[in-house]
Amino acid sequence: MARLPALCLTLLLLAGCAAQKPPLPEKPEGHRAAWQSFRESQEILSGRPRSVSLRAIIFHSAKGRTDRLQLEIWGNLDHPLRLDAQAGMAARAALVRETDVGWLAFYPQRNEAVRGRDGSPLTMGIDAPFSLADLARLLFGEAGSLLPESYAEAMDDEAGFGYAFAPGGDVSGLVLDERARPVRLTGRGGAWSLRLSYDGPSPLARPERLRLELESGGLARLRVREAERKESPWPAEALDLEIPPGARLISADW
Repeated sequence: MARLPALCLTLLLLAGCAAQKPPLPEKPEGHRAAWQSFRESQEILSGRPRSVSLRAIIFHSAKGRTDRLQLEIWGNLDHPLRLDAQAGMAARAALVRETDVGWLAFYPQRNEAVRGRDGSPLTMGIDAPFSLADLARLLFGEAGSLLPESYAEAMDDEAGFGYAFAPGGDVSGLVLDERARPVRLTGRGGAWSLRLSYDGPSPLARPERLRLELESGGLARLRVREAERKESPWPAEALDLEIPPGARLISADW
């Protein structure tokens, strides 16, 4: 009978080992393996804490003019999310709150608030093709929510593994680097192209820099200064956006 506890302990240890997934390959071989590694990394990242905070600098150019903004994003990657954009030491350019049913943006310099259900509130200099949640997830390494579950075609690319998707979604193409991390996304019809750059070698690294080019000629370059996932959720009041009395209210859905 003395051997029974030891036998039980051995079975528990074996069960625990069997439940563990193998580590992600550092450099998968072939398009199918790279895609599988990418989907597994996205599953790991989406299981990490959803409360986040991030600071970044963005340079955006359109119609011959280049501007610089400091961005602060905080909240829950699955909503709600807040963004403050600051043009100078104290001049706030835009304040945004996004939920799963719509968004509200306030522009202090115009004393104007815009509310919408569809589209994107990210119209600071150029019209971004993403929601605030899309952008936040991308900056924390989560590109999977923008992509379908499978690809229609695989092709070689100088940057790594290329994939094309069937019509229907906003993203028509994806390129993964040798570590199965997204380094380029292409919008449907070539409307936009997004490049992502990393500093570390980990397959789970988040991008440090984004470069968005629009077919219309707009360009935005973003660099992350600091980013953090938080174990505890943000208090509700930290994610509110109060519009001052007297501000002009506009609907983006009209």
